[in-house]
Amino acid sequence: MNLQQKTLLIVIPLITLLSEGYSFYLYTLKSLQIDQVIETQEKQLHQQHSHYIKMMINQRYHYELRKLLIQPRVIEAVARQDKKALFETINPSWQLLHSENPYVKRMHFHRPDGRSLLRVHLPNKFDDKIAERRPMLRKIHTEHQPLSVVEMGSRGLFYRVVEPIFDGDKYIGAVELGFSMEFVMNALRNLLDVEVFLFVSREALSKSDKRVKSSSPQSDYVLWASEPGNLYKLKDFPAVLDFNTHTTEKDHGGETYLLHKEYMPIIEGSPEVIMVFSQNLTPYIEERTLFLWATIAITVAVLLIMVITLRLTLTPLLTRLEQTNEKLLNKVDEVTQLSITDTLTQIYNRKHFNASLTEENSMAERYGNTFAIIMFDIDNYKKINDTYGHQIGDQVMIEIVSIVSQNIRDSDLFSRWGGDEFMIILPHQTIADGYHIADKLCQSINDHSFKHNDNVTISCGVSEFRKGDNEERLIQRLDHNLYMAKQAGRNIAFAN
Repeated sequence: MNLQQKTLLIVIPLITLLSEGYSFYLYTLKSLQIDQVIETQEKQLHQQHSHYIKMMINQRYHYELRKLLIQPRVIEAVARQDKKALFETINPSWQLLHSENPYVKRMHFHRPDGRSLLRVHLPNKFDDKIAERRPMLRKIHTEHQPLSVVEMGSRGLFYRVVEPIFDGDKYIGAVELGFSMEFVMNALRNLLDVEVFLFVSREALSKSDKRVKSSSPQSDYVLWASEPGNLYKLKDFPAVLDFNTHTTEKDHGGETYLLHKEYMPIIEGSPEVIMVFSQNLTPYIEERTLFLWATIAITVAVLLIMVITLRLTLTPLLTRLEQTNEKLLNKVDEVTQLSITDTLTQIYNRKHFNASLTEENSMAERYGNTFAIIMFDIDNYKKINDTYGHQIGDQVMIEIVSIVSQNIRDSDLFSRWGGDEFMIILPHQTIADGYHIADKLCQSINDHSFKHNDNVTISCGVSEFRKGDNEERLIQRLDHNLYMAKQAGRNIAFAN
C-alpha cells in the first residue's frame, strides 16, 4: 500500500466524518432558525393584534362616537329622552357609518336606568330592560367610563364600543356601536396574512338567541363562524387545538401550523372569547428538509473533488481564508459602531440621531402615535472650560452623560447633538412625560457632586411630535424651548 493509498484511507473517512458533522450542524442551525421564526411570528401576531384592536377599532370608533356627542341637539334629545328627535338627528351619521363599514351593525342609545332609549338600527324596539342581560351596560351605568369589549347579546356576538353621555356634569346615558366579529376577523386575516378562528364558551352561547353559523365542540368552547379555506376542515379543527398552551405547533393533514391564541377583551365575569391565529409553517419545514438533502449532495460532491485532486493543502488555506473573513467582518462591525458613536461620551452621535429621528417621525406619522424629545445643554459650559481647562470640562460632560443614562429607559435614544448639546428621543411618550423626565434630569444633575467640586446645571427644552411635523420644524421648536429655559434662569425644563 503506497503513500497515496494510505493517505486516501485516512483522509476519506476523516473528510466523510467532518462533512457529515458539518451537514448536521447546518441542519441544526436551520432548525434553530425555524424556532426563531416561530418565536418571532408569535410576538408579531400578539403585537399587531393588540395594535389593531387599540388603534384601528377602539381609538377610531370612540372618536366617531365623541364627534356625535358634541352636537347639542343629540345631548338635548337624550336628556329629554326624545326618541323621535334623537333618531332624526343621528340617523344621517348612522347611515354614513354603516355605508363606510357594513360590519357596523348596531347603534344603540341607553338610558341611565338600564332601559333601551333608541336602537338606531331598529328604531321600533325600545324601553326593554337591556342592562339586566348586558354586564357591559351595567358597568358603564355605574362607572361612567368608555368601554371596548366583546360581549354576547341576544342577537349574537359583537365587538362593542360604548361612550358615556353627559349633560354638563350629569350622566344621562350611553351610546354604543356594535361590530360583527367577522369585521375583526376579516381585518386581521388581511392585515396579518393568517387564518383566524373564533372560539366562545358554551356559557356565552346560552345567552344568545342567534343560531351559530358553524360550531363544533372543543371542551368548554365552541368554534364560532369561520372561513377556513383549505387550511382546516371545521370538524377536524378541535382535534388539533390545545387551550392549555399559549402557542402550539401541530401537524394536520401532513402540514404543520403555528396556532397562536389571543383572549379578546371582556367585562370581568363575562364568558371568555378566544381568537386563534393559524399560520402555515409547512414551507419552513420543507425548506429545512430540502436544505438537508442539498447539503448532503454538496458534501458528497466536495468530497469527490477533494479525494480526486488530493489537495491536502486546501484545508489550511480554507482555514486561513475563514479567519481572514471573520477578521474583516469584525472590522466592519467595529467601523460601523464607531461611525454612529460619539468619541468622548460613547453615546450615539448626531448622524445616528438624525437617522433615528427621521424613522421615529415617519412611524408616528404613519401609525398616529406620538413621541417626546428633549434637547438640553450644560449651563455655562464655556466658563467651566475656561476656568478648569478642557480636560475637566470633558470629565464634567462624561459625568452628566452617565447621570442621564441612568435616568432614562433602554428604549430611549440618547445622543450628543454637538458641543455641549444633547438630544433624547422618548418613544411613545407625551410632552407631559418628557417634561417630567427633563425636570428629573435637571434635579439629578443639580444634586450631583462633581469631581471639580463646582455645582453644574443643565437647561432643557421639551416638545413632542405633532401631526404634520417634519424633523426641521420639531428641532426648531426644541431649540426655541431651550432658549426659553435659558431666559427663565437656567436649571429648568421648558415644554411647549
